[in-house]
Amino acid sequence: MRTIWKAEVYFGGSVVNMPEGARIVHFAAQGDQEPPRFFVWFECDPSKFTQHRHLYIIGTGRDIVDGSVYVGTTQVPPYVWHCYEVKA
Repeated sequence: MRTIWKAEVYFGGSVVNMPEGARIVHFAAQGDQEPPRFFVWFECDPSKFTQHRHLYIIGTGRDIVDGSVYVGTTQVPPYVWHCYEVKA
């Protein structure tokens, strides 16, 4: 059975444990904290073994790590933030 989970992603990068085969479906800031807190939501089968996924956030105009895959974009005025996953 699939469910939706969420995990926090930090500016310096995050190792997120997700069940094998998890599919990230959304990236956004949540709440009104300063600095903002960022999360990804993902569909998963919680019965699967977990694996480490490496995610990071960058601002517009910043360098993207080679081999990274785009996850999503969110706006926290006046900034726009982008989440990427580093693929091995």
